[in-house]
Amino acid sequence: MAKKRPSALVIDRDGDSRQRVIALLRDAGFAVTDRVHSRDGLSALAQRRFDLAVIAGELRDGSDGLAAARRMQNWQNSIKVVVLAPASATSAAASEDNLRLLGHPLDARRLHAAVLEMMAPDAGGPAGRDAAELGVIEAQLACLFNRQAAAERSGSTYLARDIAHQIGDAMAARRNLQQSRGALQTA
Repeated sequence: MAKKRPSALVIDRDGDSRQRVIALLRDAGFAVTDRVHSRDGLSALAQRRFDLAVIAGELRDGSDGLAAARRMQNWQNSIKVVVLAPASATSAAASEDNLRLLGHPLDARRLHAAVLEMMAPDAGGPAGRDAAELGVIEAQLACLFNRQAAAERSGSTYLARDIAHQIGDAMAARRNLQQSRGALQTA
């Protein structure tokens, strides 16, 4: 029996941003439905179940993305939601198990990592979670390497050293996870 593709709902007033999110999710294997307004997203949610929703922080109809996420989770408590919000909103509200807040503008790697992390419990047991965690670490490393290069170009040696330490920590976490996976597979 073929496994059903996970489904995603994308709500974003910015057509270019919406298309980038749709492409990323389709590449990750999702069947994607998109809407411009949160009320249309809620209407789509009333008609069928979705595994994931990605919502822009400020929507055209004046509603707040976080408020729309809460309404969706009240309607369908199993849906996992990523809200792309301004940095001020992401610092004011903490992420939860089924809700992630990411800074806007869109960083495709961070979005991909958040989606992998959120969907990991449904990704086939411990091996799927480990693979998703490795993916998250790899995405974090790529972001850190980009930040380090930018800091070096700007002449900020203190920031570059701090980022280098973060890279070292992430690489150690990756090695530890790979070693623990290897030990489990040989046992």
